[in-house]
Amino acid sequence: MKLAKSFEPVLLPLLNGILWLLAKVPLPLNHALGCCLGYCLYYLPTEARRISAINIAVCLPQLNPITHQHLVRRSLCETGKAITELGYIWHTPAAQLFAHLKVHNKELLDQANHSKQGLIVLTPHLGSWELAGIYAGAHCDANIFYRPPKIKLLDQLIRRGRTHSGARLVTPDRRGLAQIIQVLKQGKMTGLLPDQSPQHKNSGVFVPFFKQPVLTMTLLTNLIQKTGAQVLFSYTKRLPRGRGYELFFHAPVKDIYDPDPTIATRALNQEIEAMIRIIPEQYLWSYKRFKHTADDRPNIYA
Repeated sequence: MKLAKSFEPVLLPLLNGILWLLAKVPLPLNHALGCCLGYCLYYLPTEARRISAINIAVCLPQLNPITHQHLVRRSLCETGKAITELGYIWHTPAAQLFAHLKVHNKELLDQANHSKQGLIVLTPHLGSWELAGIYAGAHCDANIFYRPPKIKLLDQLIRRGRTHSGARLVTPDRRGLAQIIQVLKQGKMTGLLPDQSPQHKNSGVFVPFFKQPVLTMTLLTNLIQKTGAQVLFSYTKRLPRGRGYELFFHAPVKDIYDPDPTIATRALNQEIEAMIRIIPEQYLWSYKRFKHTADDRPNIYA
């Protein structure tokens, strides 16, 4: 640990330099490099490959072995792109970024902004969720939940990258939650990754996700009931061969506003699942979504 700390003054500029270089190469080349990285994740015995294979087998059991492996490989290729495109997204001016972005149903975002009712935009780990956050920062008075990484060295990089278009980051602790409630009551916007596993079981309920019980956050229900905020879902599709992105907004089903957290979280997972089925290869299957188990179920990642 002490050795790692001694390298921090060198590592931070090095990582910044790598991100800067990735921002300067054309997006098609950036994504090609990301795909090469993804192939390394697939063809080497990596944890990302192991977890992705488990999650896809659990969520999409109807796939035959060949299709299953094809989806694992494609998803890790997209994960590689998500890593290399960070330099492009975090170091490119917003106006230049949006020149390669087509937005669908933007009127939903505009209407919610003009209503001054407060808005919660839910963006799962699907496609380029980082770009969705940059877009929100540029077009809304955005306050986005942010869980600092375990590696403190990365915190400065992430904060600088995610706030360069105007968004503010709020940690999901008691103080941050109070701040988010306040800004929603003032008619502003907050962003949330709704498929993150709660850190504690008392912060969520078990409801189906691809027919499997998964601990799902009740934070959304609490925020809606305390502030009366509106909800929109969004995801950003990464186009083939670095041709750009498409950002989609859509309104949720009515059950998302139900005061019963079980009904609301069930609707939340159904919405996320429907989006994943559109572009399953761009979902972050390497995330341990089922790490909390219900009842006496075994840990599938053990």
